[in-house]
Amino acid sequence: MVRYDIDRPALLALIDAEKPQWRATAQAKTLAITARGRYDKALDGEGWGDIKPVYMKLQANKCAYCERKLAGPPYGNREHDVEHFRPKSRLRAWPHKTMHKHLVTDGQLKTYGFPLGSAHDDQGYARLAFEPLNYCTACARCNQSLKSDFFPARAARQLQADDPARMKSEKAFLIFPLGRLDDDPANLITFAGVVPKPVASRGFKRERAEVTIDFFALNSEDLAEERARILKALYFPLRAIAQGPAHPDFNDAQAVMALATSPRAPHSACSRAFQSTFAADQALAQQYFQHAVNLISRLDG
Repeated sequence: MVRYDIDRPALLALIDAEKPQWRATAQAKTLAITARGRYDKALDGEGWGDIKPVYMKLQANKCAYCERKLAGPPYGNREHDVEHFRPKSRLRAWPHKTMHKHLVTDGQLKTYGFPLGSAHDDQGYARLAFEPLNYCTACARCNQSLKSDFFPARAARQLQADDPARMKSEKAFLIFPLGRLDDDPANLITFAGVVPKPVASRGFKRERAEVTIDFFALNSEDLAEERARILKALYFPLRAIAQGPAHPDFNDAQAVMALATSPRAPHSACSRAFQSTFAADQALAQQYFQHAVNLISRLDG
């Protein structure tokens, strides 16, 4: 995951440019939801789809969670879901044995040594249904197959709150990558080669990283393969850069690395971590490179 750095005024300006009347309509719907006490799809509709292009562009057509590159406009809209970070209608207990099979070993669902939040079958964060800073775009894998109506939190839920900036006391486990409401994902999750891992060794920050990695199956083989192919391609440009400006490919290698580590690039968090590893320990970076080569060879048969 990477941060898509934008403040609230700038985000609202993009929304106004895309759909000038959207915010006024959203405010009216939020008032109705507040009076009713819940979100009702039949009454409130799903107007967030009207501003989907704002988030697609802001995220460079990447999934906010797994960093896969998706198709862009005008033909890629269906690949992107507008994702409610805090679910609007209901909350289920996470993890779920049937939906989250990657967390099941020998028939037993993984357990954690800390609370993951209560379930509410008939209530979600209804007042955030039309809150722009409760949105991002995600792929169907992350949104529909994994996230759905799940939102683990360590402390008491603030289901009546209407401002995400004032909800940190919930101690949400998932990391919100859009804007500046949350920690920078790079300060919580890094990579050992293609494998995501927590930055912190203990405490709530480690718990957040562990849950987010598990929640979105960020260590799954499909994502590892994509990262492995990128790391394999980056190893030799990094070697060229390490030899200095005298190397004939130095400038081109720098350009390659700038592209790969840009927030616009797929799996750029992994590329950045690999670049940092190479700078600190070339022998370890070579091990990660060889692991990537071996993984690709195995998967290619």
